[in-house]
Amino acid sequence: MSIQQLRSSQLITTFGTGAMVDLPDAAVIISGPDHWTYREDQIADHLIREPRLSKRVAEYLNQAFGHTLSDVELRRPPRMRESFQYTGATPLVTGWKFPEWYVVQKIEDRQGAKGRRLVGKHLLERNGDYRDQQGKSHKVVPIRFVRACESGHVDDIDWLAFVHHKTSRNCPKAMQGLYLVERGNSGALSDIVISCECGESRTLAAAQKDQHSLGSCTGRRPWLGPLSREQCGRVSRLLVRSASNAYFPQLYSVISIPERSSALATVLRKFEADLQIVTSVEILAMARLMNGALNASLGGRSNQEVFEALELLRSNASQQDMSAKTLEFAAITGPVEPMENDQHDGDFLIRHLPPELWQDDALLAECLQQVVLVDRLREVVAQVGFTRFESAGKRLDGELDMDLNITPAPLAKDKINIIPAFENRGEGFFLHFSPERINAWMARKPVQERAEILRAGYALHAEAKQRDPNQFHGVAYYFLHTFSHLILQRISLECGYPASSIKERIYCNQALGHYGILLYTGTSDAEGTLGGLVEAAKCIRGIFRSTLESAAICSADPVCSNAKPQPNNPNHLLLGSACHCCTHLPETCCEQMNQYLDRALVIPTLEDLGCEFFSSQAL
Repeated sequence: MSIQQLRSSQLITTFGTGAMVDLPDAAVIISGPDHWTYREDQIADHLIREPRLSKRVAEYLNQAFGHTLSDVELRRPPRMRESFQYTGATPLVTGWKFPEWYVVQKIEDRQGAKGRRLVGKHLLERNGDYRDQQGKSHKVVPIRFVRACESGHVDDIDWLAFVHHKTSRNCPKAMQGLYLVERGNSGALSDIVISCECGESRTLAAAQKDQHSLGSCTGRRPWLGPLSREQCGRVSRLLVRSASNAYFPQLYSVISIPERSSALATVLRKFEADLQIVTSVEILAMARLMNGALNASLGGRSNQEVFEALELLRSNASQQDMSAKTLEFAAITGPVEPMENDQHDGDFLIRHLPPELWQDDALLAECLQQVVLVDRLREVVAQVGFTRFESAGKRLDGELDMDLNITPAPLAKDKINIIPAFENRGEGFFLHFSPERINAWMARKPVQERAEILRAGYALHAEAKQRDPNQFHGVAYYFLHTFSHLILQRISLECGYPASSIKERIYCNQALGHYGILLYTGTSDAEGTLGGLVEAAKCIRGIFRSTLESAAICSADPVCSNAKPQPNNPNHLLLGSACHCCTHLPETCCEQMNQYLDRALVIPTLEDLGCEFFSSQAL
């Protein structure tokens, strides 16, 4: 097979380990790091250094798969060398051929319907074609139906057992294969029939309705090698290879935060003996007055900042022990360090939007505490596993959720310490919402009533998915998440980036009073992006108001406005007034797969529930 190429980020997201991919001349399943080829002298160039993420990933793998890793190695996928294109050398990322059943591209009449022969790989010639009994050669394509289970295992369907109801698998009339017959033009499973020359037939709808028709899972893991299997007692389910639920990469991402306290920690360690008596900010102030060398080394740092760093140092805590979003929120909303004329590089650079550009607007001044321009940021994304049929979500603090009843599939069997990762550099802006304003809004009776409706929907969802019903995200998250979608749609018209290239990061921690929205974009190029989001954020007043005005009416109203979680609509249990016409975004943008949305919490809708955060009088 010729060598095909994919972008590095695609080998972690859309077409990552365990994904089934259609290439121009074959269908393959992408292998894991066990079968990725690196040149020894180029491994260092593929490493990504992000200690905080490495530690978190190691902890997750130990808990999920029973490993005993102290750390992991974040690596970019191997890059293609031009010389490989012409020498026929082993590809850098192996793709194992899968599935191993094929449909012959010759249409035959089967009792008035279109039929094509269904054959296994053992009936194909060396060049991959099928030769019929008349000696004619025909092209084949991989069948699009396979079987899988919730543990990520995937295998070919045992078509002989399926069509014969497991009674006569060794049918002599099936020596030259079966037939895939399409009775209509709809493509529905009920119109697709698998038949045998002996007269037995069965529709694919039976495989979907009867969960035992495909048998028990074989435990096959073809992404780890053609012979890799493990014990599995789950029931096999029908899966379309190209369906949206065939592959969900389990990603863990962080925003790189520089160790701002590293220089300060060095000073504190140097004067450790002199600082032993310091137990409060007041004593620290006296120590600085009495010790000129200490005061000069600390520079212009405030006593409060120095004391907090001292307490952190004494408790042997570090930034790595904080949750991902807690650390990021503190860094983004913290003080802006002065930048010298020659300090234009780096992975994290923020500025505060001048107050005169937004605080004279009463609407913004009431609900926002800060508008932060993020001129530079670095996002590191690692893949720790994948799931099928259902995605594994994240907790509100950005950490991977270990309480879900979803079993992730491992990426490797031997090289478990090598984690596929990539980094993006870009820019964005951050809206810091006032905790007092949000807490006062949540205390209103209409908001609490709406919260109970949303909580009931989450409870039904949790019961169906066997999850903890007490993990309800809360109306504050619904509000921030919905407003993030609305303003992202609006700002994409102003900043020059398509909506699909902008990402969100929601910060919602009621215990800490952290409420904020980070909208950012990035590319794998070392130069990052062109600053369109930062420039657009300088016009936040107009964008903010136009977002609310356009959100008041949805093209699907009044149906959308009246929508709420109901038991008879399982696809809408995590949604209130929200649909594809008003709030939904491409899933590359959303951190919750377009769930936990309710437009009624943001702006008055046609139903006029009175639970909106922004009243019509404020507009």
